[in-house]
Amino acid sequence: MVVVLSYHLEVGLRVALAPARSALCTGTDRVEALHHSAMARFVLWGTYCNDALDKRTPFREEHLAGLKRQKQAGTLITLGPTEGSTHVFGIYEADSREQVEALVKGDIYWREGIWTAVEIHGWIQAF
Repeated sequence: MVVVLSYHLEVGLRVALAPARSALCTGTDRVEALHHSAMARFVLWGTYCNDALDKRTPFREEHLAGLKRQKQAGTLITLGPTEGSTHVFGIYEADSREQVEALVKGDIYWREGIWTAVEIHGWIQAF
């Protein structure tokens, strides 16, 4: 019988556990082996328009609902404004940079000009 068990850590790392290739392989060994095949991480850095706190109001509910869906899917790790709401910072876990870009450019804050510029970079979490 083949069993695949998936779990999602709070930090957003998804690890799939597959059956051991031998009876000597422990669960820890499987996690270590599969950790290297986890999806890539990306950071988002961007800017807000002037008066973003006022201008975002009609779009905020749709924006937050979209972020919630991304979080539930395990793609969005975290996202939020800097103090003063001049910049946006986010961390994503996805198959590709293009996937993250599609999510960001599909967000109503981008479409309505609340976010005025965004950069997406691959990120290697060292610690």
